[in-house]
Amino acid sequence: MSIMSTMDEDERLPAVSDPQDEQSFHGLSSVQAACPWCGEDLEWVLDPSNTATYVEDCYVCCRPCLVTPQMDEQGQVQGATIDCE
Repeated sequence: MSIMSTMDEDERLPAVSDPQDEQSFHGLSSVQAACPWCGEDLEWVLDPSNTATYVEDCYVCCRPCLVTPQMDEQGQVQGATIDCE
């Protein structure tokens, strides 16, 4: 038995094809950085309203990483520092 869910066309999320749109989708920003534990290059999603250091697990090795967003004077994400916890 399979369960099928359908959505009306106007309920679907828009496809994001432009890299600029991906970096600011729904107010979030992303940066490419390697995990300090396993070295895997990952896309880290950042919330510009949170400027404090926080812990996020690596999506590959699941080890905890300290993420410190780097902001400019206008509050825009310029990058992030990813360190071992």
